[in-house]
Amino acid sequence: MWKNIFFIFFIPIIIILSIISVFNFYIDPYHLTTAEGKTGLNRSRVYSADRERALKPLKYLKAKPEVVILGNSKSAFSINPDKAAEILNLKSGFNLSVRSATPTEIYELLKFSVHKNENLKHIIICLDFEMMGQDELYKPGFSTSLLNYGYLPAEERFASVLSLSTFCDSVETIRANNKNNLPIIYKENGEISTEYLDSLFKKEGYFNRNSDIAFIEYSLVEKDDKKKSNYIKNYERDMLKLYEIKDFLLSNNISYTVIILPLHNNQLTALNNNFYAAFKKQIKEIFSEIYDLSLADTVDKDLYYDAAHPKKFFTEKLLKKIFANEKIENAEFKPNNNLAKGKRFFGEVKTDNSIKVNLLSIDTKLLKYNALHFTGDANIESADAYFLVENDNEKFLFKATRYGEAKSQNIFNIITKKYERYYLDGRGLTDNLPSGKYFVYLGVLKNNVFVTDGVKVEFTL
Repeated sequence: MWKNIFFIFFIPIIIILSIISVFNFYIDPYHLTTAEGKTGLNRSRVYSADRERALKPLKYLKAKPEVVILGNSKSAFSINPDKAAEILNLKSGFNLSVRSATPTEIYELLKFSVHKNENLKHIIICLDFEMMGQDELYKPGFSTSLLNYGYLPAEERFASVLSLSTFCDSVETIRANNKNNLPIIYKENGEISTEYLDSLFKKEGYFNRNSDIAFIEYSLVEKDDKKKSNYIKNYERDMLKLYEIKDFLLSNNISYTVIILPLHNNQLTALNNNFYAAFKKQIKEIFSEIYDLSLADTVDKDLYYDAAHPKKFFTEKLLKKIFANEKIENAEFKPNNNLAKGKRFFGEVKTDNSIKVNLLSIDTKLLKYNALHFTGDANIESADAYFLVENDNEKFLFKATRYGEAKSQNIFNIITKKYERYYLDGRGLTDNLPSGKYFVYLGVLKNNVFVTDGVKVEFTL
């Protein structure tokens, strides 16, 4: 009897679930199980945008590009990663930006992009005010397991094929493709296709949609004390995360560029509040080198998909100017004053045991990218801190930048010494120094005398 019940009820259920699983796997409405769409049925995955936080990292692991772009929808819509790579004279790029990204998500994606890709040579980070102050640290679909281990967790793979909602989305994918011949959303380099963006933003009245929403949201925050208090708490949390992003870039000696992308005047008007002004000021204090393009062209609507999202050809033109060191009208560039602009030093060098230099290091692998990063800890004041680079004939002096604090502890975890942590951003350094063998020191400069404890590291250009 029980055997008959099993065959009557459970076997059909197993068969139905198997059919649903195979169907969902084949159609793949979230673009997670297959790389290319089948002709007609799922050329475009209309629901893949809902799963881009899993989709893009999976594509990134296959691509292993030399350039990666991180940010929210502004950079997701606005930057062709292969064009960015071409401008930087590198082979390939990948746009790992995700819509409505939070600073915490960008930090996790940054670590993932570095740790899972030995080919990576440069990172472009696009920061945006609307990232700040959101309640969520992670948006739905964001998988820290995927980023940590490099594969989609079994429960997410299971849910993507054995699910009634996925089945409904598979059916909708077939229906929409057959009816409208929808454009492909994501390319293999993480870029969102231009034809999809054109179809998305062609709707009547869509140009000011984002700016209208932003104006309402920030007006409510300004007027409601409870909302304001919560926003400020979230904003301060996110600002600390930006400091972590900077520390990760510096401590890993990563070549990077930080950009604030252009905005149309309608969007700037919607963001005309005290928080936005504070953000612009603070962000330029955190990152020693940043390109603020928010005012590059605020009038011409033809340069934008909507008031918040510049078009690809406009952003490409700006990137070319950035990396060619050309002037951009109405844009603000806060240069890194320590960007490998050393000067010849003719003063005296002295050794002093009261100065203690700890963990002086140099990243020589960056030499093939025409960059060289020094880091070191020392018990010296930042105003007087310098790196001295010398060969047999000449000495060159570079201002050191403080970016943190280091501590020495004994076996009982008691702090025995405190050091200031310094670095030199060595992009362009190889242009200033003749080839040959060098030694680098960390010390202080006073009255044209460089004082160090004698600790040095050797490198060859």
